[in-house]
Amino acid sequence: MEIRDSATSSTYAIPDAINPPPPEDRLRFLRTLQRVLKEGDFTATYKFALLQALLDIAVESRVRDAAALYVSYRQIAERFVEYYWAHTEPYRPDAQGGGVLAQSTGRQAAVLTLIAATRATTGARTLAQARQHRDYGTLISKVARVVREQPARYIQNLNGGRVEFLFALAEDGRGVVLKPGVAWCLREFYDLLQGQLRAGWVEQVRSISRNTSLIGGHRDLEEFLFWPQRIALGRVRDRLLELDGPTCFYCERHISSGVEVDHFVPWSRYPHDRGHNFVLAHAACNHSKRDTLAGRRHLERWLGRIDDRGAPISAALSDLLMCDAVSSRKVAQWAYLHEINASGVFWERASGRSPVYQASDEALKGLVLGRLCA
Repeated sequence: MEIRDSATSSTYAIPDAINPPPPEDRLRFLRTLQRVLKEGDFTATYKFALLQALLDIAVESRVRDAAALYVSYRQIAERFVEYYWAHTEPYRPDAQGGGVLAQSTGRQAAVLTLIAATRATTGARTLAQARQHRDYGTLISKVARVVREQPARYIQNLNGGRVEFLFALAEDGRGVVLKPGVAWCLREFYDLLQGQLRAGWVEQVRSISRNTSLIGGHRDLEEFLFWPQRIALGRVRDRLLELDGPTCFYCERHISSGVEVDHFVPWSRYPHDRGHNFVLAHAACNHSKRDTLAGRRHLERWLGRIDDRGAPISAALSDLLMCDAVSSRKVAQWAYLHEINASGVFWERASGRSPVYQASDEALKGLVLGRLCA
């Protein structure tokens, strides 16, 4: 089926209807996952990191039905390094022993030890710098081995038995194969599951006795564990100003002062910084849009920006953060489809103090299912 956009004369092909898992399978998945979170006995925080990795990888896949999905250990290891990178820094720098939080009831979690060693030998202060070092591949290989031998092997063990509901170990020995319907459920229930994973992760770190004196009565543990991934945006702003000039992406007018950096797909929807997701905006446009997805004309321009300037964006920002145009498109597709299916609204423009929204229409759906999927 094709839809023609009368405003732009563009034509979009809409793929055949998807076949999601039946409701009873979705409920069974959620119930079993709750058992893993409550009953799974792990000495380290790896089960939370593994489940979060599968969540994020599912979002960045294009599985939109009950199909299975192959995920390599190296893909998971990349996520582990991203999540744990900031955790190798002191929670309280003035504390005795360096102030790094323990993430295992025994010795420090091996992944943190490996990351700390790589930071020391490479001198990399940021993950983006580490990714450009020749030793980064070795780090990923070592972390992938930890993933294979520990959480991937044991996460589906419950009360002395094994409930294989998430994945099977791949025959090639290099990854796992998510069961049919699992990737769809991870994408569909992303917000719910991420909230539970973060709460469980925080609780396990609090429960480790070696952390008691470090954490004390401080209430910023969740912020420390998860928000450091949100980089300081000042350097991103400066690079984008060099690339794009002081022009608001949304209203396309000159910004005379107060240039702000906006996540095109809001941080609240997908809390990871990606280079192609950043645009410059007036404060008024940015604050009006807030946590809402932008409307069709903005999405079309964002896609055009990636198509036309994807390489210069990567060149400008790759030493600061991850830049992957394909991944950014997949995340946007997931976010827009989720909002369309929920009959949500999309931000069009600022109008005084009141934002102007638009409902989903066939043209937007065609753009999301057509060009955004290309």
